[in-house]
Amino acid sequence: MLKNLSKKLLQCLGLICLVSSIFAAGNPTPLPAKQVFQPSVELVDPNNFIIQWQIRAGYFLYADRFHLSLPTDSTLNLGDIRYPKTVKKIDSLGHENAVYRNNLVLPVGVLGQQSGSANLRLQFQGCSDSGFCYPPECYDIHLTFDEQHALIATSIDPANTPVRKNISDQNQSIETILSSHYHSFALLTFFGLGLLLAFTPCVLPMVPVLSGIIVGHGAISTRKAFSLSLSYVLSMASTYAALGMIVALLGKNLQIAMQTPIVIGGFAALFVLLAFSMFGLFDLKLPVSWQAKLAQTNKSHSNGQYFGAAAMGCLSSLILSPCVTPPLVGVLGYIAKTGNLGFGAAALFALGFGMGTPLLLIGTSAGKLLPKTGIWMNAIKSLFGFMLLGIAIYLLQRILDPSVIMVLWASLSIIGGAYAGAFSRTTNHREKIHQGFGIILFIYGVLLFVGASMGSTNYFHPLENIFQTKQLNTKLDGNSRSPATLVHTLEQLNTVLENAQQQHKLIILDFYADWCTSCKVIDKAFAASSSLQKKLRNFSIIKLDITNNGPAEQALLTKYQVIAPPTFIFLDENLVEIPGTRLVGELTSGEFLSHLNLLKS
Repeated sequence: MLKNLSKKLLQCLGLICLVSSIFAAGNPTPLPAKQVFQPSVELVDPNNFIIQWQIRAGYFLYADRFHLSLPTDSTLNLGDIRYPKTVKKIDSLGHENAVYRNNLVLPVGVLGQQSGSANLRLQFQGCSDSGFCYPPECYDIHLTFDEQHALIATSIDPANTPVRKNISDQNQSIETILSSHYHSFALLTFFGLGLLLAFTPCVLPMVPVLSGIIVGHGAISTRKAFSLSLSYVLSMASTYAALGMIVALLGKNLQIAMQTPIVIGGFAALFVLLAFSMFGLFDLKLPVSWQAKLAQTNKSHSNGQYFGAAAMGCLSSLILSPCVTPPLVGVLGYIAKTGNLGFGAAALFALGFGMGTPLLLIGTSAGKLLPKTGIWMNAIKSLFGFMLLGIAIYLLQRILDPSVIMVLWASLSIIGGAYAGAFSRTTNHREKIHQGFGIILFIYGVLLFVGASMGSTNYFHPLENIFQTKQLNTKLDGNSRSPATLVHTLEQLNTVLENAQQQHKLIILDFYADWCTSCKVIDKAFAASSSLQKKLRNFSIIKLDITNNGPAEQALLTKYQVIAPPTFIFLDENLVEIPGTRLVGELTSGEFLSHLNLLKS
């Protein structure tokens, strides 16, 4: 059976490779940008130089993507750039663009006001006729003037840092991949992005859910474990694709709409019921009459099991992972601009399937590694029962007070420790090891209880309030972040923005929600970085709390076209968003600090 399963997997991989090779054969790999349009500069006279490109056949430069800028402290004066005549290019969507082909020469006039060297920043972007678009190119032009302020030398080389306009422009790169004709490459890219997202906090809670489904069937073959896991993952990926189309068409994120107390409470209750069934308190089965009807229709009731796994995959996508990711935002932007729902949905399905691939491997391996019968199977089912209870608490922490959640975790740890044998008589080494883990869990649960009674909500330092090793966190800034102003409505935001504008600082809008796991991970990472906290003092930080997801919160999302948290938007002193600087999804403190350094450069 395993051999047949392996053959099927190899056949699927072979088919994917064959399709990819067909696409690749019709779409040759594009050349590096340096081989397509490498710029050069040439001195003309003491006040003029030219920038020129030899553009390869089949490639072009956009006429509206040229930008020549001076540093803020420059003493140079630039004359008007005399652009040559353009040609028309109709893209695959029917849009007309002005472009340059073959040989391009741009004369530039300069007036030096002192001797020595001076720099210019050149930016441009090009594409191929086959549909592949290169990222914007950035170069530094170096000019040398003599004592009479005459231009005597020129040179050019790639810029060391990107210009402000392109700081972390994630959406543009994602849309560039989608807009190319390399659809097979794009789908494989999104599958790879999904694999990376599979290990984020918004996906990891699905592991015990799927594992619990597999374990709940008792003795199960590897083949059936694979089939159940595939049902779960395919449903999850399909739901992810459908949600993307709903957001693109209606501007409503169904995942956010599902983060209400009633829905979360109901889903947490479902996990509690599943956990109790793992402990053997009762069996979750379809009514006998339903089973008989399914048996008559399908000659077995196994399809009902697959349907249950698929339903749980759909619900997990809606409830467990409401956070936004850069690939998701990029695809939604592509759909909004092009109206290509089909390919956008395919990209999101590939992204969702990539996110579910580790789950597929975990679920399939469970069918082979789990014991088939005996007392060990009951112990394994009980373990996953505790894990499902943990998922229920994980969901409830979005809607309940942190002190209550602290008590729930303490209770789970104490009961788990007792169940693991903390107070049982041991007769062999294996039982002593179990007892040791049980004692650790029991002691940890007691510490959580004591910490909760003292007002602590820190799971890792439950006794911090007793020893006063840290200051209490303020409610205003979330989780020990740099001082931030909390707002819930547009009226509050407008008032805060007016006050922030008077400080003459760049403004950071931080979209946050209590049910956003990635938001909490970011908060903790930022609070632990002293260098980032020091840097943030130079900014005005406004935290937009959309936890309740009511009309007021929806107005905040609509105003700045935000899909979901975590999202960071950067405004200049005129309260205008700085182009290309928006950040979405989970990121580290180092990445955010680098982003701020580029922003201030």
